[in-house]
Amino acid sequence: MSRVMIAFSVLFCLSLSAMAQDGNASEDWFVKGNELLLQGQLEEAAAAYDLFLLNDSENVAALSNKAAALTLMGLFEEAIDLCDQAIDINSDYALAWSTKGDALAGMVKFDEAVSAYDRALEINSEVAVTWFNKGVALGYTGRFDEAILAYNESLRINPDMAEAWYNKGSTLAGLGRYEDAISAYDETLRINPDLAEAWFNKGKALFYQGKHEEAISALDEVIKIDPELEQAWYSRALALNQSGKLEDALQSLDEALAINDQNAQAWAMRSAILQSLGQDGEAEQAMTRARELGYAG
Repeated sequence: MSRVMIAFSVLFCLSLSAMAQDGNASEDWFVKGNELLLQGQLEEAAAAYDLFLLNDSENVAALSNKAAALTLMGLFEEAIDLCDQAIDINSDYALAWSTKGDALAGMVKFDEAVSAYDRALEINSEVAVTWFNKGVALGYTGRFDEAILAYNESLRINPDMAEAWYNKGSTLAGLGRYEDAISAYDETLRINPDLAEAWFNKGKALFYQGKHEEAISALDEVIKIDPELEQAWYSRALALNQSGKLEDALQSLDEALAINDQNAQAWAMRSAILQSLGQDGEAEQAMTRARELGYAG
């Protein structure tokens, strides 16, 4: 559950207009491409942009938007080729650089992606999603402090960007800055109160601070949203166990194991709790199961 969120530039800063060389007929294909792209009909969108480009092959907006569609399809090299075509025509077209960054990130070339995002931001520093995606790429290269600064810039422009708050929280938690992480998760949940990942990671951060009752409350929220999430039940059991609520912890573990009975750690924890409750026979059975699954503790 401790993951970053990724947003491709197309979803936030799509070029919505392009001056066609042959008037409205061609322009209609560009508009159609945008509509299809935003609807997630990626192949159809790319085809519509192709029809537009037949009459205006050097239109940087159409080249960049088609590249965005290809990026979302996982056709990263083709997308980069289109972005480079757009950049050759107009090196100051920010969307071509940011979309190139998205494609490079898709190819796990995060350092190159950061460079592309930096060029886009030199041209237009007020695009929240470009700062956001730069933060994602920086995080993947281990440059966590810089990633936080990038998320801060995205939030300066768009304070209600839940993804940026969430990623900032996850980055801060990874650095052990749990109080700051919790504040970021709270902002995420202010915007999107049904985001299970934010409740879950808030619960983990609270647990690491020793705030077990608050952690349990956060994990309860996760379970309300997604009762089939094994890790939420397991983490809740950990917090309940630390709070001395052994019977409740055992019930939470049983819920986790009902979802996934292959969790060796859960069986080992179940054994320890049963032993504490004086149920030695069941504790031994649980430990046997844990060891069958590879538990070596």
